[in-house]
Amino acid sequence: MGYVLSGLGFAYFIAGRYEDALPVGLKSLQESPAWMPAHRLVILCLVHLGRLDEARVAANRMLELAPKTTISAIRLQIPQKNEAYKERYINAMRVAGIPE
Repeated sequence: MGYVLSGLGFAYFIAGRYEDALPVGLKSLQESPAWMPAHRLVILCLVHLGRLDEARVAANRMLELAPKTTISAIRLQIPQKNEAYKERYINAMRVAGIPE
């Protein structure tokens, strides 16, 4: 269920509905705690909602589970072809403290 929820959350995120995406992302994490896309969704939402301290905590939590996570690796995993979306995604990861 966590995988499906993260998909729904990303649909909200792409639409700019960060307030709707965040609780779905958090529920996705609750269902599938090791699912990295759910971690990234939560980080993205928190950054875009201006909740930067929480975004950094969420990023650190993700890095504890997947310490080799980098911006370069994430860039390769973004399924969207839209470059503006990709940059919004990557910039949020940088703000949250994900290493290059």
